[in-house]
Amino acid sequence: MRKNAIRMILPVLLTGLVILYLLSLLSAPMKESILYSEVQRFYLLRTAELFLLILFGMLIEFRKVMAVLRKGVAFQPILLAFAIVLLILLLLPVRLSLSVAESTSFFSLLNLEGIRSILGILTGILLVRSVSDPAAEWETILADDALMRKHAK
Repeated sequence: MRKNAIRMILPVLLTGLVILYLLSLLSAPMKESILYSEVQRFYLLRTAELFLLILFGMLIEFRKVMAVLRKGVAFQPILLAFAIVLLILLLLPVRLSLSVAESTSFFSLLNLEGIRSILGILTGILLVRSVSDPAAEWETILADDALMRKHAK
């Protein structure tokens, strides 16, 4: 692997590992807050977990984030609306989502930890894609590739 590619990917990889570590630190306090019925603490930890998952999703799209920083924001309203709806659904309190729907509905799926994690990461990905221009992303990728080839010689 080229040195420049490693220099570009290493900070992203380390940031991802830090996010995963922080998520693992949240697991035990969340379980304790459920055990001791500390509702406010649980919702606070759950919200922190959600935002870490969104950051992880944004990290997956780090090239698009770089393109947005270089070229500017280009809104894609449909993706933005979908990401906001997902964010609102994920922020719904557990009891509200259980009282609104039956146990086999979409709202009950939001209470499953794995589904929440997947949807949190998807929300982060959609948020980045909703503000990035696909053409600018390809320009950034090609420029980065050309830069790496230039330094590799």
